Amino acid sequence: GGDIEARKLMRHNDLRVRARDLNDLALGLGDAYTIVTPPAKDRAFSAITVEDPRHAISYEDPLTGHTICGLKMRRSDWDDEDLAYLHLGGRVYLGRRPGRTSFGRPGGPRWAFRPDEWTWDEEKEQAVPGGRVAFHRFRNRWGTGEFESHLDSLDRINDKIFNEWWIAKIQAFRQRGIKNLPDEDADGNPIDAEDYADAFVSAPDVLWRLPGDAEVWESQTVDMGPIITSIQKDLERLISVSGNEVHTVAPDAQNGSAEGAGLKKEMRTSKIVDRRDRFEAPWIRTIGDAFFFQGDKARAQVEGLDVMWGPLAHLTPEQMAQAASQAKGTLPDEKIWTDIYGYDPSEVPDLRIMQGKDRTARVTAATTQAASA
Repeated sequence: GGDIEARKLMRHNDLRVRARDLNDLALGLGDAYTIVTPPAKDRAFSAITVEDPRHAISYEDPLTGHTICGLKMRRSDWDDEDLAYLHLGGRVYLGRRPGRTSFGRPGGPRWAFRPDEWTWDEEKEQAVPGGRVAFHRFRNRWGTGEFESHLDSLDRINDKIFNEWWIAKIQAFRQRGIKNLPDEDADGNPIDAEDYADAFVSAPDVLWRLPGDAEVWESQTVDMGPIITSIQKDLERLISVSGNEVHTVAPDAQNGSAEGAGLKKEMRTSKIVDRRDRFEAPWIRTIGDAFFFQGDKARAQVEGLDVMWGPLAHLTPEQMAQAASQAKGTLPDEKIWTDIYGYDPSEVPDLRIMQGKDRTARVTAATTQAASA
């Protein structure tokens, strides 16, 4: 049913939203990080922040996967300085670099590292309880974004979309030409091509005067159908190899076979389960550090922590009712409420109370009816 203290920790850190931000970063950029900060005088709970991999990096023990050291960089526009937070050996060191040096200098590389520009702020140096390095990496599969293995397909699709747009734009101004124009005027003087260019100006208020045997021709439009069809086919191939559902890019593909839809759903579900398994360990270490810093050493034991994920798919009320009726007598009521109906574990106690009231009301009604009979 979940843990009340863990739920409080999540709410104080707004982890319902931050966890989604972490998923976006890890799935899109290949990595994401969490940093746990111990409670302070004005804060009873540990602070859990989600870090962008473009501003943070870590080094992990190749044997255990635990973080040995981590570095977070950020820009403080208020104080006009760069800040570097180094998590190492159970301490957090703060480095400062004044001035607008984040954007490089003329003739120098961007983010050039010059040790003489940095100073360590010893007054801001902090010790981490237990000598921990509360800096955790969430690594996506192969350490890459979900789209990176499909860059060739995406480039091909983008190129075709650009060609479609460019052809359509060019066709708004069709090529025109005039046949059988004379090369000489009535006096036998040669007519320069520039004279014709000045004579046949394309404008709404211009009238052309042509010789009797002159003929105007105009280029024909290009059939965009094959290009559009090719783009659609490439999109379907991309969706197929990426494990997504075809109707996300082709609404008219909703009438496909049930077997094909089932295979796509199974592939997508397998991918989600794989990503959950990869993110579970760093989440457990993150929450374990938060509890440890709060002095709750019993909950800080990673062996006793488990991540409760939401449902893989959203069922319709009819599907929920059918699944619940089939599971009745096989699964406990709490599992039916949380796993089938999708209730939050925190709502289970209230559901138990309401269930008891319903049973009491039914017994009372049955007793009253028996007495009146």
